[in-house]
Amino acid sequence: MRISDLVLHNDHQLIAFNKPGGMPTQDDKSGDASLHKLAQAYSKRDLYVVHRLDRPCSGIVFFAKTQAASAHLSAQWKARTITKKYLAIVSPGITPLTGILEHSLVKRGNKSVISTADTEGDASQKAILEYRILAKLDNYDLLEVTTHTGYFHQIRAQLSAAGFPIKDDVKYGARRSNKERTIYLHCAEITFVHPGTHQELTLHCSPPEEPLWVMGDG
Repeated sequence: MRISDLVLHNDHQLIAFNKPGGMPTQDDKSGDASLHKLAQAYSKRDLYVVHRLDRPCSGIVFFAKTQAASAHLSAQWKARTITKKYLAIVSPGITPLTGILEHSLVKRGNKSVISTADTEGDASQKAILEYRILAKLDNYDLLEVTTHTGYFHQIRAQLSAAGFPIKDDVKYGARRSNKERTIYLHCAEITFVHPGTHQELTLHCSPPEEPLWVMGDG
């Protein structure tokens, strides 16, 4: 894999990549090469981390090239005006075919758990996502998920709480993992206001070329 093959968008203000599942967005205690470090080597400049994608997940991650661009994009994340769409392959049977999930989440260590206001108080956060079934696969359902909030492990925790954990996500209830330690959650689309042009920009990213994703695409 060459880092150049992962580039989705590149201009004077930002650069976007298709992060492979299993690669950390930033350096962590594992010491494994992070997308941020590889992106800086490719760009031959310092890059600002604007957002993150869980290590087991794949999909769109972008970095700002200037401090002003970083501030502009970070403000959009904070204001929740950036639209993010994900693809997820989950245990079958979720009903209805479209719906909204709302939960109170609290972060405990390296995991988010469902909580109730009376037990967690102000520590809990209201997480909201919208889903629709795109396809029925052999033994799985393919979902499109749009997040209305952006909390730690939100999609993984909420789908698990609804009884439909993401394939291979043993941390959140899947029965087994895979040897690559990746999960079937992919950030496929992000829409935001470009910090230079101030026009809306949508980035798209196809899921990995693996049998289940290919079945869903068909």
